[in-house]
Amino acid sequence: MTKQFPPLTPSLILRTFYLTKGQTELADLTGLSCSTVCRLLSGTTHVTWTTAVKLARGLHTRPETWIELQTEADAAERESHGEA
Repeated sequence: MTKQFPPLTPSLILRTFYLTKGQTELADLTGLSCSTVCRLLSGTTHVTWTTAVKLARGLHTRPETWIELQTEADAAERESHGEA
């Protein structure tokens, strides 16, 4: 039996790779509000296309990357609740 790892979520990626100085710096880099950054980091808000574009511009990534991460996290969440 293969061990199933949880999906990489936007919040995990942000906390692991981009939160070097703090939430305020991440907000400044991306143009997102501090409250939005806080909710993203805690996983209580989802990445929208607008948020993905701001993250991509500020962090030199692709918006599609953030959308794909969010889509995979959403699918895993639905699966864990027995939804299709």
